[in-house]
Amino acid sequence: MAKKTILIADDNDELRSFLRKALIANNHNVIEASDGAEALETVENNPPDLIVLDLVLPKVSGETVCTKIKSTHPNIIIIALTAKSNTDDIVRGLQIGADDYVTKPFVKEELIARIEAKLKSSTKEEGYQ
Repeated sequence: MAKKTILIADDNDELRSFLRKALIANNHNVIEASDGAEALETVENNPPDLIVLDLVLPKVSGETVCTKIKSTHPNIIIIALTAKSNTDDIVRGLQIGADDYVTKPFVKEELIARIEAKLKSSTKEEGYQ
């Protein structure tokens, strides 16, 4: 699979660094945003293949970011990575457009596996079009 670009949108610097290292080790290009406004700007200027999105972000909420991105770039995969862990939050996250939902704390290997599965699935779908 060709190198894919992944946007990590999270206000936690340590988490972004941790994920960046893991994703680069899995042969991906990584870009970062520390707030919702930066995430939206990044997507407009350099649309990624997949976004790991915290739903609780400063400036513009992650939920708003998800909704806006899905309305303008429906093919970008969004994986919500958030501390919002009750069933209502998970259902809401999926309803607003997240393609998958992972709660914090999380297991790195599981998140990477979910990312790889979503990217592989989207590549197969592109091949059928």
